[in-house]
Amino acid sequence: MKTSACLLEVSESTFRLKAVYLLVSLWLALMALASSREAIAAEPIVTWTYHDFPPFIIDAKKSEGLTFDLVDMLNRRFSGKYAFNLIILPKKRLDSYL
Repeated sequence: MKTSACLLEVSESTFRLKAVYLLVSLWLALMALASSREAIAAEPIVTWTYHDFPPFIIDAKKSEGLTFDLVDMLNRRFSGKYAFNLIILPKKRLDSYL
């Protein structure tokens, strides 16, 4: 009788140890997955414009105008995946880049 009770205690403790091991492993895997998703930065996308007059650009210092509104909308829509950055260039320079 003593032997079977001892075996039952060992198997219960082994089961508990395995359950704790499984929970800790699962927790570590979830934490690694969460941290890797946070570590992935949004891909920067440069957005060029040469329209520096109203209604496209009203005030460049205050980021007012249709072009800024478009870039803000794109940043909200693709938040986390892309980061749109607006650069205002003279038309001839932009033409040379293209």
